[in-house]
Amino acid sequence: MSLLQLIYTPATAQINLVPNPSFEEYVSCPNSLEEVDGNLKNWRSFKGSPDYFNNCSSNLGFANVLSYQKAHTGEAYVGFVNCDVNNNAEQIGVKLNSSLIKGNKYYVSFYLSLAYNNYSLNISSNKMGVMFSTLYHYDSLGIKQLSNYSQVFSSIVIKDTVYWIKVSGSFIADSAYEYLIIGGLFDINQLDTSYLSNASPPSQSYYFLDDVCLSEDSTICYTNVSNCDFILPTAFSPNGDNMNDTYKWITNCTNYVDYIMNIYNRWGEKVFTSNNSNYTWDGIFKGEQQPSDVYAVYVSVVVDGKPISKISNLTLFR
Repeated sequence: MSLLQLIYTPATAQINLVPNPSFEEYVSCPNSLEEVDGNLKNWRSFKGSPDYFNNCSSNLGFANVLSYQKAHTGEAYVGFVNCDVNNNAEQIGVKLNSSLIKGNKYYVSFYLSLAYNNYSLNISSNKMGVMFSTLYHYDSLGIKQLSNYSQVFSSIVIKDTVYWIKVSGSFIADSAYEYLIIGGLFDINQLDTSYLSNASPPSQSYYFLDDVCLSEDSTICYTNVSNCDFILPTAFSPNGDNMNDTYKWITNCTNYVDYIMNIYNRWGEKVFTSNNSNYTWDGIFKGEQQPSDVYAVYVSVVVDGKPISKISNLTLFR
């Protein structure tokens, strides 16, 4: 190994390996849907026809033809179909700044927000994920079989249409992957879904995507807003022994607003919600003790005008 390699190797581990991670770099403002290829720098369609949104556009900015959403950071984001009633999905991908090293551990994070309208985008779902490949592929018609595999994905159904929800995880590279692919990777019968509107038949589950990160350094792939942060405990035991009998967040935040906590059971039913950060869950829903099981907890606050949202699995022990 040369001296240059000794100097260069640790440096590459300290960066985001995803070029143009928040989709800010483009050739021209989007004028219509499906303008990823040849317009958005670095990123390309891998399956179907994902869409590019940038606030430089009069009709495909934050207020766009599908829904309304501000970017998580900057002025741009992309969107994709995670699933629809015909089992279609879309994927967008990028060639990484450097190939992954087999056997090394990598950290991944990205942000999602559900696009919703009551005539077509009316399904929420889970398993929006990231997969890695050694090759570029292009399935423009979206007819190739889905992989039903992802190194990192959202384990819970994301229903939030206001805030961006962070999805993160880690994996050990088993190959020298060159491409990151993100979007719908699972057949609809592999997903948990929720129909959101009675105004029209269920149609599509569509998500906006922003701020994609991949690094060997776990501290790179997270968003730090001011000095405010919080932790969502992963277990509690409401059994009356005065130890961990209620569930609450742990935070150093003081200057936050718009707090909300939602807790869902495995069927997607909301068993607890509160806009008061002093309220805690005692494991009771509709007057009945809830069973020992794994639940999903979501907490969001706004600090200095910027939202911080987290999702975690929560185990209730009795």
